[in-house]
Amino acid sequence: MPFIVLQNRTSGQQRTYELKKRITSIGSASDCDISIEDKRIPRHFANIFFDGHSYTIQVASSNLEFLYDGKPARRKKLQEDTNVEIENFTLRFFMERRRQETTSQDTRKDIYQILFETSTRLMSDFSLDTFLSNLIDAIISLTRADKGFIIIFKENTFDIMVARNLEGKNIDNPRDLISDSIIEKVINSKKPIIVNDALNDTQFKMSVSVINLKLCSVLCVPLIYQGNILGLIYIGNDNVANLFDQNSLEILTIFASQITLLLKSALHISRLEQEVDIRNYNSIIYTSPIMTEIMEKIRKVAPTDVTVLLEGETGTGKEILAREIHNYSPRKGNPFVAVNCAAIPKDLLESELFGHIKGAFTGAISNREGKFQLASGGTLFLDEIGDMPLNLQVKILRAIQEKIVMKVGSNKSEEVDVRIICATNQNLDELVKTKKFRSDLYYRINVVRFYLPPLRDRSEDILLIAKYFLNKFKKEYNSNIEGFSINAIKAINNYRWPGNIREMENRIKKAVILSKHPLIEKEDLELPDEGETPILPLAQAREEFQKRYILEALRKNGGNRTKTAKDLGVDPRTIFRYLENIEDENV
Repeated sequence: MPFIVLQNRTSGQQRTYELKKRITSIGSASDCDISIEDKRIPRHFANIFFDGHSYTIQVASSNLEFLYDGKPARRKKLQEDTNVEIENFTLRFFMERRRQETTSQDTRKDIYQILFETSTRLMSDFSLDTFLSNLIDAIISLTRADKGFIIIFKENTFDIMVARNLEGKNIDNPRDLISDSIIEKVINSKKPIIVNDALNDTQFKMSVSVINLKLCSVLCVPLIYQGNILGLIYIGNDNVANLFDQNSLEILTIFASQITLLLKSALHISRLEQEVDIRNYNSIIYTSPIMTEIMEKIRKVAPTDVTVLLEGETGTGKEILAREIHNYSPRKGNPFVAVNCAAIPKDLLESELFGHIKGAFTGAISNREGKFQLASGGTLFLDEIGDMPLNLQVKILRAIQEKIVMKVGSNKSEEVDVRIICATNQNLDELVKTKKFRSDLYYRINVVRFYLPPLRDRSEDILLIAKYFLNKFKKEYNSNIEGFSINAIKAINNYRWPGNIREMENRIKKAVILSKHPLIEKEDLELPDEGETPILPLAQAREEFQKRYILEALRKNGGNRTKTAKDLGVDPRTIFRYLENIEDENV
């Protein structure tokens, strides 16, 4: 008799239904012939009709559809071993002659199907507990084991991360159900072990743990990452009728080799989420050592009133870091005012900063407060200060030194109480040398200086920041996007992000809005192929070349900075600045 196999593509669990009736109903209702427990599926979704010769599946309503071999459809004649996908479930149709067949090719197809679904689950749900539970359920279903364990090594011991039985329930006291002897053998050899009829096995029959547990059949496979054991997959059967064989060993070994990287990613993301410091909308998202060091210094500087200079490429988050300094200072209850000196026309910048009185110039129809006055009691952030005109730099210097400003058109001084934070993506040392930036102002604002590294130098933070933006825009646009695909994750990690965090934010925002798939693909992010070098702005490309060239010159001079500066014809301070910027402690 023909039959349908219903498979949950995430857990791998299957149920079989014989097609005994001329009309077989499918839906989430409990009285359907094929009942699928999923709230997303209508109570009556479709019917399978038998006309005496063939079977046809048809949706119950014209606004519904399924995927037939990957293509949307509402009515299709069922063919041998075809796939009908409904939400997270697959229906496969078989004739009687195929019911008892299980070929190695079918098994391999199941392995890679479950691998694909497990991978998709990881990318869409970064919850470690959920991922591990689905993973072990899939392994138990695939190998027909009675119970399964995923074991992770931590320092000199191991931790059983998940223990489940055939019914998909957690096992109490799992440590009491595994053999230390078998685990020790796998750890020492880094090779999988299959034990059939353990009590009579010549190698393990004298083991205390095997005797006490009365083990029947065990499979234990190492999870090896970069030559080291990350953990183990340990499964067991208590029934002599279900002994594991070499095919079971091959299945689990294939599965383990493919799943190790995903498990490593899940563990890494879980650790980052525990360590990451995310407090509010404006906070810096980080876990990398370089940002951790910067943030530790920020929290020491923030409570003081010293002027801070932030350097770094465009899009690295200098304004957000300035807000962080403000939020950790005693001024946090007062205004934080930001001014982009490059975005305001030069003839209007003085009025923008200091304000003006009525009639000071054409269009000045009333008195107006400037940013210094508006920020009084709080923090004034002067972004792109390297673009400030020289004639205005004198007045900025006086405002910082004497805490006095004067509106345009007025001869009356006003006291202001502001903390100054400046930022630039330019080399102020070079601007001072070329007389494009006043040295007295430079030394006044350069009391404490921080260099924000580009995103490409914060590899530990890249995926974490991407996930933050994904969740942010999912909520903002009420999107059904579930996560990133595996290819998207690889592309995100491999891309150099010349536009830094701002570029990532914009690419992910666009992908969330326009993607047609539940998982964002590499193509949605419009990232170049791996190995393809993106075109950089000329200034940034020049900066990158200078860094590499200086490091190479230092290497040839054995790390002698003075000689390197002489050979390159630059001031030794330039060498020091580059070394500070790239945090190169090994030169």
